[in-house]
Amino acid sequence: MIPLGIILIPATLIVLGILVLGVLTTWALFRYGGDFGAFFGSVLYWGATVLVMGVALAYLAPVDWFQPLFHVASILPPTSF
Repeated sequence: MIPLGIILIPATLIVLGILVLGVLTTWALFRYGGDFGAFFGSVLYWGATVLVMGVALAYLAPVDWFQPLFHVASILPPTSF
């Protein structure tokens, strides 16, 4: 049986991609300079990122990720006559 945690693999790849792009953008901002609005926007971006990840962790923490992804009883048709 496939565990429910298999869903976390593509989700983690998407989150890592977003974080890498954010780091590269912030690095370019500091490397090549920017006005106050750009720095303020960068701080807002990272603050919102931390907030969203914290809320998502709080909601996903009670989930049992070892439960099966599909229940056989929900896939097979009923056999009662």
